[in-house]
Formats: sequence, C-alpha cells, structure tokens
Amino acid sequence: MFDKLKISFSFSSGLFHQASCTTLRLSIYQTLLERFRQRDGRPLCFLVYLLLGVVPGGLGSFIGTPPEVALVRMRLNEQLPTVEYRN
Repeated sequence: MFDKLKISFSFSSGLFHQASCTTLRLSIYQTLLERFRQRDGRPLCFLVYLLLGVVPGGLGSFIGTPPEVALVRMRLNEQLPTVEYRN
C-alpha cells in the first residue's frame, strides 16, 4: 500500500509543479502577446519579443518556486522509512 502512496505523492507533486510553472508562463506570454500585437499585422520588434519572454519566465519562476521546493521535499521524504516521514 505504501508503495502506491509513494508513487502518488511524487506524481501529484510533479503535476503540481508543471501546472503552476508551465501553465502560468504560457498563459502570461499569450496574454501579453495579444496585448502588444500590432493592429496592422506587422511583426513586433525584437526587444518586444525579448520582454515577452523575460516577463513570463521571471514571474513563472517566482511563483513556481514553492511547488519546486515541495517537489524536492516530497522526493527526499520518499527515500526515508515510513516511520521517519516528515510532515
């Protein structure tokens, strides 16, 4: 039973990490891209594309750090015997 529980803990923490970081970055990028898209259809300049990549990456890493910490702690906790689990 505990083997299945270990798999579900690592699986759920990995999914939470992916959902928080990747989804957030992509949604912020798409929102900013639609906001700064030029009306006449001309391509954006390189600086705008650069900022459109940096801002979501920075926000995603800032918000995605707690799930990353949880992922690492849950993975390390799996290596301990069941009686020594922390939190």
